[in-house]
Amino acid sequence: MIYATRQSVKAANDYLQDIENKIEYQITHNPEFSNIYITNQTFNLPDPFNFIDVPIKSIIIRKHPLDKTLYLTAILNPKFIHELQFNTQETTPYIRMQYYIGQSKKISKSCYSNLPSIYLPKYCSTVKQYSYSNN
Repeated sequence: MIYATRQSVKAANDYLQDIENKIEYQITHNPEFSNIYITNQTFNLPDPFNFIDVPIKSIIIRKHPLDKTLYLTAILNPKFIHELQFNTQETTPYIRMQYYIGQSKKISKSCYSNLPSIYLPKYCSTVKQYSYSNN
């Protein structure tokens, strides 16, 4: 496992904070949504190795009908898939974020909290952790 450098973590933190702010806004204004599409957005997706800027073409937010988990998928191109999953269960809420670079490189970020899920995005923004793997 290759741990992130301080520079790559900061770039990823800034990127994630922007995403989380948009998601928090959508959840606040659409508490019962099933599908939300955010299109024509461009984010700078930091490649941890080369810092390649990748424009995100569209974002799909889905809420699972049974477990109320929120799924965010950003469509980049066939080689770049970005997923951000919110587990909104009050017992062990967490955010898991990962995106793939090519076919082999993966970045995963998890944040666990016993706080109510409504506070999770803000809480996680202070305790972000990233790991790099080839799994």
